[in-house]
Amino acid sequence: MKKIKKTKSIVFKMFIITFVSVMSLITIIFLVQSLFINKYYSTKKIDNIIKNINNFSKQYKQEKWSFDELARQINKFEGNNNATLTVNGLSYSDMQVEEYILTLQIDTNKYYDMYISKDDLLKAFDGEMPTQYKKFYLKALVFYNSEILTPLIINDYEMYNVLGEENYGYLEGYVTLLHIGNVMDNITIASGTDIQVADGVNVIGYANTKDLTLQYNKKDDVYYLINEMPFINVKQVDFVKTIDMDNGKETSINATASLQPVGEVMSILSDYYIIFYLLAIAISLVIAWIYSKSISNPLLKLTKVADKMAGMDFAVKSTHSSDDELGVLSNSLNILSTNLDEALTDVKEANKQLVIDMEKEKQQEKVRREFVANISHELKTPLGIIKGFAEGIKDGIKKDKTDYYLEVILDEIEKMNTLILDMLELSKFEAGKIEDKEEFDIIKLINKAVTLLEIPISDKEIKIDIKGDFTNVYGVKFQIDQVIMNLISNAVKYCTNNTTIIITGEIIDHTNYIYIYNEGNSLTKEELESIWLRFYKIDKSHNRQSGGTGLGLAIVKAILDGHRSDYGVINKQNGVEFYFNIETTN
Repeated sequence: MKKIKKTKSIVFKMFIITFVSVMSLITIIFLVQSLFINKYYSTKKIDNIIKNINNFSKQYKQEKWSFDELARQINKFEGNNNATLTVNGLSYSDMQVEEYILTLQIDTNKYYDMYISKDDLLKAFDGEMPTQYKKFYLKALVFYNSEILTPLIINDYEMYNVLGEENYGYLEGYVTLLHIGNVMDNITIASGTDIQVADGVNVIGYANTKDLTLQYNKKDDVYYLINEMPFINVKQVDFVKTIDMDNGKETSINATASLQPVGEVMSILSDYYIIFYLLAIAISLVIAWIYSKSISNPLLKLTKVADKMAGMDFAVKSTHSSDDELGVLSNSLNILSTNLDEALTDVKEANKQLVIDMEKEKQQEKVRREFVANISHELKTPLGIIKGFAEGIKDGIKKDKTDYYLEVILDEIEKMNTLILDMLELSKFEAGKIEDKEEFDIIKLINKAVTLLEIPISDKEIKIDIKGDFTNVYGVKFQIDQVIMNLISNAVKYCTNNTTIIITGEIIDHTNYIYIYNEGNSLTKEELESIWLRFYKIDKSHNRQSGGTGLGLAIVKAILDGHRSDYGVINKQNGVEFYFNIETTN
């Protein structure tokens, strides 16, 4: 008998689970909001930008981008990282300004450079780009002792209308264009100012801030600094990386990213604490409801199990398993159900076996009655004939009929002797007595049987067609000889006149299959099932003219069962086919 486990209170379990669930939810909200999100987001964004800066630097150095490709890659970087990027101080917006520099000759001894945007250039020259050595009217400002002009009027296009100031003068007249080129096409990205690192944390100023010392962090060869933006509660991260180019110069890559998005999220979350508390209450109610359902559902299931047991259905079992009172009740019901089911099953099995034994006894009694009836029928007829003919001889029949009467008596005695011998053979085979097996050629036994049946074959004008594969087999030779003889003689007996009996051999997996087909009437389902029984004859009248004792196929069955052979009979088109197999020696 199983021991009942110590139980835990259902109410206590419900309270603990509900309380822990609510507290866990509130704790997670506070931890995530206060500690995890901000730090995780900042760290993740900084790591991603550092990774992408390194990838950008590697590609920039290896692929030696053109000016246009560099601009495209800078724009791509800024879009993917929500950050700004400069290479040696040159940004994407700088690279998008299409400005031209014109080298002008005033007279044989004076040369000036003039910067002008593409839009102004096209407007000044009627929508066409000027060509080398083109002359045009120009009015411009020039800083004294400078070679740089500020255009005011080109041809008829007025760009600015300003007065000259101190240190400025006017230049007016026709000039000759010696050279024109895109400013950006002529820019060679210079090496950045050296960045000196002290103790791995100090980056001494670069560009125009040489006197500025900042405390930088370093990760994966990239320096970064998180700056607090005063008054707006926004953090900005500055990144610096230098690349040693193949020409021995250094290139400075600078990036700036804002951490404003996470700050906005945190600000919004802090304004909506009440939402999280309401959410915690709602989730707690759901958890409590689910837990209460988890208690009530097992009770309903246990009720159904008890109802089925009340209806004598003890096969049903409770699937609920726990260490509380419901688990104990479920286990007790299952034990009770199992014990009652076993007792009921034993009673049913005993009744079933009793019914089987009774049916078996009835079948055996039926077989005995049929056997007595059949053997009585088979012996009664020849005994009656013998008695009648013996009385005729005793009464002094004519001398010329005495010999005939004696021949009939001897013939009937021979039939009785054959019947008795067949019965003895069948009893021996059914007893499972197997003689010593040997190797022999099965085709010789088939030819022998055909030769012995030559007279009935000739009388019915039957042809024998032997085809297929035959080989040496392993078995009790005289028993297999009797099987072949019985099956072929059976085929001759029921074969239609002037037809062909086909004997086919087939070798499959070291087994020789023998098929014996004869044309004739098909067998009914009952005949197919009963044809192997003792004294079973298709001719239910037991007409003696049909011949046979009704034991031939029963003997075949007993022999083939002893050889563990596969055998049977099937209806074929226009006839019947018997088959069996026997093990080969190969």
